Amino acid sequence: MELAEAKVAKTRAAHEKAVDELKKLYDIRKEQQQEQLLKAMMSGKRSFEEILKFISDDTAFQCGSIFAF
Repeated sequence: MELAEAKVAKTRAAHEKAVDELKKLYDIRKEQQQEQLLKAMMSGKRSFEEILKFISDDTAFQCGSIFAF
């Protein structure tokens, strides 16, 4: 019984470590995506309001055209 408890504790610690590492990787990816989006917005011809309206408007995606705004 003690061996099983020790194994569970070890496995739990490994799981928590893996989850923390995955969370860090998700945070890094999110930051990179935000930087990429900002660069695209800065170099694009659309205004902030146009971009915000497009992002908020689900019908653009439903119509099959992600560029029609």
